[in-house]
Amino acid sequence: MKIILAAFLSGIVLFPVVSSAQLTIPKISIGKKSNGAITENEAGQGIREALLQGVTTAVVNLNKTDGFFGSEFYKMLLPPDAVKVEKTLRNLGMGQQVDKAILSINRGAEDAVVFAKPIFIDAIKEGLYLSMKRHENLVLMGQDIAEYGGAFKITDGFVHEFGKARVRNTPLCESAILGTALGLSLEGYKSMVEMQFADFVSVG
Repeated sequence: MKIILAAFLSGIVLFPVVSSAQLTIPKISIGKKSNGAITENEAGQGIREALLQGVTTAVVNLNKTDGFFGSEFYKMLLPPDAVKVEKTLRNLGMGQQVDKAILSINRGAEDAVVFAKPIFIDAIKEGLYLSMKRHENLVLMGQDIAEYGGAFKITDGFVHEFGKARVRNTPLCESAILGTALGLSLEGYKSMVEMQFADFVSVG
């Protein structure tokens, strides 16, 4: 039940993250030459990074007392079909019981939202794994992503499955990481870069 509720909540959680950022996704170019448009690989990586960072931030903000109940945006109210019943109960002097029910719903959401993060992490890990299986020329790069498995353990076990040539640890130099990924792409490889924090992408 908690997993189902977490999956439902994840949709609610991610909506404001995407909408507030006002993301604009350019036309995706699948070919090697992009003519200024981002490639399919770059778009996929960007979406994965945005999802992971968005979920992490949302879980931290919502998985606490009044994370839902104290928020004008996230607060969960009774469904539209129950509004008439709510009004009737309040008119009968049972407003306190209605408020208690709404509070219970939000407390349940605050407890359950923490389950959304592992669901998305598992989805990202599976997506990367399937991509590595499908594309033999795909190289994965990032800080401590090989033996350690990355900051979020998304690539845990990848180095044993695909080898160090395709799962590469990189130094703490974002510009070098992105430059290497660009060079690999220009030479016909597929490259995927894991940035531990989205803000570091701009320094490359």
